[in-house]
Amino acid sequence: MHKSLPNTTRQAGKRYCQNDKVRITQRQEHTDHVSNVQGKVLCSFGFVHHPRLRAVLLGDQTVITDYACDCYEYNDNSDFCSHCAALAMRAFGEGELVYQQKTGLPGGSDSALEQKPEADRVIVLSDGQNDEGQRCVQGKVLCSFGFVHHPRLRLRASEVTDYTCDCYRFFESSAFCPHCRALLTQVLGQDKPAAPESEAPALEMECPVPAAEPAALGTEPDLPMTESAAPEEPETPESEEKPQPLDRESLDALLEEIRNM
Repeated sequence: MHKSLPNTTRQAGKRYCQNDKVRITQRQEHTDHVSNVQGKVLCSFGFVHHPRLRAVLLGDQTVITDYACDCYEYNDNSDFCSHCAALAMRAFGEGELVYQQKTGLPGGSDSALEQKPEADRVIVLSDGQNDEGQRCVQGKVLCSFGFVHHPRLRLRASEVTDYTCDCYRFFESSAFCPHCRALLTQVLGQDKPAAPESEAPALEMECPVPAAEPAALGTEPDLPMTESAAPEEPETPESEEKPQPLDRESLDALLEEIRNM
């Protein structure tokens, strides 16, 4: 459903533009008259917010089909905040602006532009089953400016049967808030099967070296061009001298010498 900007939101956005507090950081124009715009708005007390818009230009009218911001004015009720209004006026002028109101349906994201909490900022506090066989999950989500919210879900398989949160968006509109959605993504992601381990690479097998082809008859095989050492001549063993037999006189002299020792 398309709605016109409330006067208070338009006036607040106009003041940001008049005080030069709005910057366009990224803009993409498409051929079907669709524009994606991102920006930042300098606010009081040094805060900086980052609105994001998707708009369709229809003549003099600008229709905002999707929007998001990191401020609590948006996070409380998914309404079109003054920062989105300021960015729209800076990007498309102060003509007629209408926007598509969000529905806050459970189970899915209302905005493709909405920033999701990082996985390490979503903590599962408890996860079990009740008497009806429903999965009951409680968690906490660390948000901007030090805020902590506590979403609670009831699931049957992957279907949300009930949810609640302590944030203002849930209390004002009972919408499926970003904190419930982040917890849902966390618990469903944990149930995914682990990726199979990569197979070990196959061992490389050495290719056998092909045997040399036999040389044709009548030809000599090619020999390697290396200098062959001359064969060593075998050593001739020295001839052993055979002992000469002693004559009688020599034997008597030897015995006499032994006695005198």
